[in-house]
Amino acid sequence: MKKIKLSIIMVVKNGIPFIKDAIDSYEKQKYRDKELIIVCSPSSDGTEKLLLNLKKKGKYKIFFDNKSKNKFGSLNKGISLAKGHYVGILHSDDIFYSSNVLKDVSKKIKQTNCDFIYGDCVFVNKKNSKIVRDWKSGRFYKNKLKYGWMPPHTTTFVDRKLLKKDKYNLNYRISGDYEFLLRILNKDLKITYIKKRICKMRIGGDSTNFKNIFFKLNEDFRIANKYFNFPLITIFFKIIQKVNQFKIF
Repeated sequence: MKKIKLSIIMVVKNGIPFIKDAIDSYEKQKYRDKELIIVCSPSSDGTEKLLLNLKKKGKYKIFFDNKSKNKFGSLNKGISLAKGHYVGILHSDDIFYSSNVLKDVSKKIKQTNCDFIYGDCVFVNKKNSKIVRDWKSGRFYKNKLKYGWMPPHTTTFVDRKLLKKDKYNLNYRISGDYEFLLRILNKDLKITYIKKRICKMRIGGDSTNFKNIFFKLNEDFRIANKYFNFPLITIFFKIIQKVNQFKIF
């Protein structure tokens, strides 16, 4: 494969003020063969006005989604609009770790001809951008999945050919990404780890919000129960691995 086009999907609802930083981090990428697809759910903070102005300039693919059941439906819509060889995710309150991320990912894909690639990420404080959690993924072994291992969703890039059949399951409000990744990683695919930080994630999203923790655990258990004989063990180790990522430890 000589040229690799990367599609970046951004799903947003009430994304002010952080969406500007997210778009800016995409713009700063030194890699040119890329596209940004923004799927916006009904918002009340000025996000839609901002995106309408950007849409007039014709720089990005921007779709206003009034029908999807949840954010995973919006992600599926973004996937249907993607034209790249590989599809990645950038949340509207996150940013790429450096200006070389897409360049590095593309280079690794060319070297390995993989179906799925993932890396590392850090979680930062919303107010001061100080790192509070450092997620180092490590190499993939399928056996690690039953012990709660999972790559950060926002560091993954998937061959678009796989996404023609495998979409996000709308029955999960928070853990749809966990179910999606388990489904993909249990296939017989060529999976590659790039030992680089892909993004900075701001603490406070659905999956990191304390208010949602018990709802998320319930969804995680239901998903693990579909794939493993001892789902409680899987969820226990999934939690332990996350605790070890916090800087205070």
